[in-house]
Amino acid sequence: MNSWGCAIDGCTDRIVMSSEETSGQENIREFQTPACVIMPKKTTGYYQTGIDAQKSRICRGYAWPPESRFDPDNGIRRLPISLAWKLLILAGDQRASWKVSRNVQIPLVKPIAEHITQQLPDLLEHFVLAIPNDLHEYGQSALISAIKRKSYDVTLLWRPVAAAMAWCDGLSNAEKTQIEDDDNLIVIHLGADIFEFSSMRLKKKTIDDKEYVVPIRSRPKDNKIMSGVSLVASAAENLIYSLYGGEADPQAVWQVFSAFPDLWQSVINGNYTRDEHAVINVNETWEAWTPNGKIEKSLLSAHPKSEWLEKVVSDCANLKNSNFMPDSGDVVDIVTKRIKDVISECNKDKEIVGAVITGNMGHLPCGGNKTLRDVAISTLKEAGLNCEEWDRPVSTYIYSPQQSDNELIAKGCLIYQQRIENGLPTYLDTLPKLDIRAWVNYKHVWSPLVKAEEVEGGTDYKNVLEKRFAVTPGQKELEFYLRREDADEFRKLPFSLPIEASEEIALDMNVTMKPAQGFASVEIVPHKSKAFGAEHLYLDWAQMESAQLPIEDAGYGYPETFRIETHPEVYIKLNNVFQRYLNTQLNSSNYERVIEEFRAKVNKPTQVLIGTKWYSYRVVDDNGFFPDGVDETLGQKVLQKMEGDLNIILNQGRRLFVDTKLSCLRQAAAWLFAAAPGNVIEHLRNEIKRDRTKTERDVVYGAGRSFTRHNDIALFFEVAIERIEESEAGTNVWINSMSKILQHREDAPQCLTRKDALFLARFAYNRMRNQLYKRNIKQIFKNSAHLFLYLLRWRTVGNFLSEGSEYELGQDVKDVLEDAAEISTKPYIKEVLEEIAKYIDFKGSKIIKGFPDE
Repeated sequence: MNSWGCAIDGCTDRIVMSSEETSGQENIREFQTPACVIMPKKTTGYYQTGIDAQKSRICRGYAWPPESRFDPDNGIRRLPISLAWKLLILAGDQRASWKVSRNVQIPLVKPIAEHITQQLPDLLEHFVLAIPNDLHEYGQSALISAIKRKSYDVTLLWRPVAAAMAWCDGLSNAEKTQIEDDDNLIVIHLGADIFEFSSMRLKKKTIDDKEYVVPIRSRPKDNKIMSGVSLVASAAENLIYSLYGGEADPQAVWQVFSAFPDLWQSVINGNYTRDEHAVINVNETWEAWTPNGKIEKSLLSAHPKSEWLEKVVSDCANLKNSNFMPDSGDVVDIVTKRIKDVISECNKDKEIVGAVITGNMGHLPCGGNKTLRDVAISTLKEAGLNCEEWDRPVSTYIYSPQQSDNELIAKGCLIYQQRIENGLPTYLDTLPKLDIRAWVNYKHVWSPLVKAEEVEGGTDYKNVLEKRFAVTPGQKELEFYLRREDADEFRKLPFSLPIEASEEIALDMNVTMKPAQGFASVEIVPHKSKAFGAEHLYLDWAQMESAQLPIEDAGYGYPETFRIETHPEVYIKLNNVFQRYLNTQLNSSNYERVIEEFRAKVNKPTQVLIGTKWYSYRVVDDNGFFPDGVDETLGQKVLQKMEGDLNIILNQGRRLFVDTKLSCLRQAAAWLFAAAPGNVIEHLRNEIKRDRTKTERDVVYGAGRSFTRHNDIALFFEVAIERIEESEAGTNVWINSMSKILQHREDAPQCLTRKDALFLARFAYNRMRNQLYKRNIKQIFKNSAHLFLYLLRWRTVGNFLSEGSEYELGQDVKDVLEDAAEISTKPYIKEVLEEIAKYIDFKGSKIIKGFPDE
C-alpha cells in the first residue's frame, strides 16, 4: 500500500509519498501560490480549484463584469483555503459555513475537501492529513465525511505531532540514547491558517531491539487565535492605503489578499519582485500594479487584527465576530510571550532537548533586519537551545528548515502511516474528557465516557460502562446529559429505545474513540436482557441542545480546601524573633538555639484578641503570603538569609553538627509553608528522591507543608505509597502530610491516579477497621479518617467510590465510621465521623475540615 502524507493549508501545500525505488520519500506536490476555491452559487454544483480557481475572475474584486465584484452582503464565492481552515478552527463545536449568495451557505469543509482531493490521484486508497492542533471533534468529523464523499479514505493527524514525529525520526541513534523519558520538545508552527505553540513530553519505546522516541501530545490550553491570514489581510489594507491614499478600497484589498501573490510570496520566501505587468481595479478605475517598493513596509506595519477581514467574516461566515478576534498588540511581543509561556509549561525537572519551527509565515519582517523566524529562534535560545543550520534534527538544537515550510509536517504524516502499517510506536495523545450524568446507586453521578488519559495514536480507545442507566417498565425515552472539559455548559441528548421496556432493564455503554478522528461512538446494550440488540449513539456535541441540569437535592460529597488565616498582629509579635535570627551568623554557637526558637514560634498558631474573643492565626498562609497590610521587608530578609544559610550548609558536606543545623533550618523554613525559599523546596525534593522510603520525618512533614508544584506533589504521593507498601508501621508521618497536601492544595487530587487514590482509600479503611476492632477511636483512627475525608476530593477529578467494587469499598468505610461514631465518647469526634459517612453518599449536610483538635 503506497503511503501518502499531506500538509495542505492552502498556502504552501506539501504532499509526500513513499518511493519504493529509493526506499525513501518523494515530494510530488509543491504549490507556492496561496490557493482559493470558487464555490457554486447553490449547495450543489461545480467547484473550481487549483489553477482554474486562480485564473477565474469570479469574485476577484473587479467592478466589472458583475460576477467579478466583491460584495460580501450578497455572498462571496471565492474563498482562500487558509482562511477557510482558520474559520473551521474558530467554529469549534458549531457548523461552520460561508455565504456564497444571499440565501445560500456552504459548509466550510466542502471547499477544503475539494482543494485537498483535487491534488490527489483518483486511485489513491488512503492518505494521512495534518490538521491544526485546535480542530474540534465536530470539525474533524465533518472534514472526514466531506473527504469520504469524494471517495477517499483519510486519517487525520495533529500537525504538531506530525512535526514532532519527523523530528524524533530524524535523530541519530546516539542522540536517541541520550534522551530521557519526559524530556521536552517545543513545536512552533507559524502558519497561514493559525500560529501554534506546543510543548510535548517525549517517551522512549523499544521494539525488536530498536529504540524509538515518540511525542506525547497534551491538549491545547490557550485558544487565542493568531494567524497569517489576519497579518496578510492587515498588510493588504496598509498596502492599498499607502499606494492610493484615502480610505482603503475594500474591493482592491480583496484583490491583493485573495488573488495577487505579492504579499504572500514575500512572507513565504522572504522576498518577491513582480516581473510581469499587472493592473488593479481600485476605486472603480484601473491602475498599474507596481507595489514592489511598498511591500516590506506594509508587512512591517501589519497587525494581528484586520478590521477589514473581520467585517468580511462577519458578513459571510456564521461565526460570532468576537470568535474571530485574534490577539491584539504587537506581533513580536505576542509571539515572544507565547513561546515563553510554552517554555514555562515544560517539565522543569527535565531538559528541553530540542525545538521545531515550521510554517510559512517565518519570513514576515519584524524590523531591524529580523524576521518572525529570527524572533522565535532568539526566544528559544534564551531557554538554552542552540541554533545552527543542520540538514536534519539534532538534539539540543532548534530545527528550522528554511526552505521546506510544511514538508517536514507532510513527512511526519508519512512516517505515522508507515509505523501504523508496521505496528510500530507512533505517539501518545490525551483525549478530551467527556462525562455523562448517570443514575447509579440511587443518585446521579458523573461517569467518564471518555477519560482524559494518554492513549496510543492510531488505536481505538475503548471504555465499557456497566449498568449506568436503567429503563423502567413501559419506558422508551431517555435523556442523556453530557459535559466536556472545554465547555462551560451542559448538553442534553434525547434517545429512543427501539421498544418499550417490559421490565426494568439495566443498560451498558461501550465507548469507542480514536485520537483526532472525530466524535466518540457509544453503543448502548442491555446488560443481561435480550430485549433488544445494540443501539448506536454518536456523541455529536453540536447536535445536542444546551440545557440546565435538573434541580435535585444534593449534599456535600467531598470537603473543600481551606486556607490558613493570617493576621498583621502575628507578624508584629514575631518581629523580635525574626530580628534575632537575622542577627545570628551561621557559625555562631547560638545558631541552633535561635533557629529552634524561630521554629517553635512559627510552628503553632498565635492567639489574637478580636473584640471579646480569641482567634488563632499564623504569620503566613498556606500559599506563603504574609498578612495583608504589613511591611514585608523583614520577612523577605529572613527568607533571603535562610536561602543563603542553606547554601552554605549544603556546601559543607554531611557531618553530624552540620546535619543538626540543616535539620533545624529546614524545619523552620518549611513551617513558612509555600514561602519556604526555592532551594529549601529543592533540598526537600532531593532528600525524598535520595532516601525514598527512608526519608527523615522532618523532611516528610516539611514537604507536606511546602510542596505546591504538581511534579513535587506527585513525587510525594509516589514515595508515600512505596513506604506504605514496604511496611504500614510508622507511616503516620506520611499519612498526616498527605492529608495536609490534599486539604490545602486545590489541584492535589490530580497528582493521584485513580489506582493510587483507591490504594490509599483501602489503606485508610483497613487502619480504621483494625482500630475499631480494638475499640480505639484515637489518633491512628482519626488520622486515617482525616486522610479518607480528603481523598474524597478525588471526586473533583472523576467518579470515585460510586460504582462496582469502589462503591462497595465506600459502603464498607461508611459502616466503619458509623460504628466508630456509636462507641466514641467525645461528641465532637462522633459528629465528624457521622458527617464523613454522609459525604460518601453525597449526603453531607455540613462543611467539615477534619477534627477540631487537629
